[in-house]
Amino acid sequence: ELTRTTEAWGQRDHRWLRSGHGTDSIQAVMLDLTHASWVPATHWPNGTLMAGTPLKRIAGSEGRYRVYKTTATESDTVVDCFLYDGGQKVPSPVNDDVAVAAIFHCVIRLNYLPLQASPNLVAAQANLPSGIRATADF
Repeated sequence: ELTRTTEAWGQRDHRWLRSGHGTDSIQAVMLDLTHASWVPATHWPNGTLMAGTPLKRIAGSEGRYRVYKTTATESDTVVDCFLYDGGQKVPSPVNDDVAVAAIFHCVIRLNYLPLQASPNLVAAQANLPSGIRATADF
């Protein structure tokens, strides 16, 4: 069948970025959506990834990333980067090879981060690497 179909995946909401600073150096990273830190109902409630989701590199994984999640058992709780473009449809079945755009250097607006994806980061108001600054402005 050769009929055209259209499927809406979501929006790329960049209000969480304070400015365009750093958006000229976006990098591709691989997400491991099978990692235990991801919770589908929290991190992709509509079946799509959310821009502004904080990411953490998985140690020993050859460059794969997971969602940032502070737990008592983690020794290194610094965010490595943020998911730049949300709206990507989560594959079914979920796998460990999902390519996305990430931003490593920027100024973020904490009030506009997807709260369901990053409550620990917003509550802590930091744990950010030197290339990322946070502001609480509206």
